[in-house]
Amino acid sequence: IHSVGAAKHLDFLCPEGYFLHTAGMGEPTPADDLRRGGLATRYYDFVSRGKPIVWVEFGFSVRGFRDSWRGDMLRVSSEKLAQQRAECERVYGVFLESGAQGAAPWWWRGGFRVKEQSDFGIINADGTLRPCAGVMKAYAKRWAEGVPPQNGSESIDLDLDAHHADG
Repeated sequence: IHSVGAAKHLDFLCPEGYFLHTAGMGEPTPADDLRRGGLATRYYDFVSRGKPIVWVEFGFSVRGFRDSWRGDMLRVSSEKLAQQRAECERVYGVFLESGAQGAAPWWWRGGFRVKEQSDFGIINADGTLRPCAGVMKAYAKRWAEGVPPQNGSESIDLDLDAHHADG
């Protein structure tokens, strides 16, 4: 949220998650980097006075990102599918742990996307589910059971004048 005052005019907040992937869109992200999403969730919760937070626009490309097409991209390696699954598990874990109410990643049918040179799909081109889809289904059940309340015993002093707004 660029303006704290804007939050009062919104019904819910949707931070974009691509900034969480510091290693690149097709490489595993260090867990501590992903946890920044948890801090962002808590901050959005604070400035909005408890409005729902739904993370959007995040994912893991199993064919790299902005890489030119190569013949070896015809098939997705089991290693890349495992990395996508693990990344999905970590991202959803941070979102649930920090109190987000939902998530909407880039997820549709896999296959090389010519314009952006990527493959964020959690569904194979033939319609079968990739391992990441199983993680999402499991987390959907956990969210349906309710997000656990935050214990509120820890605090962070936030001095907005002491830091760059973009940092």
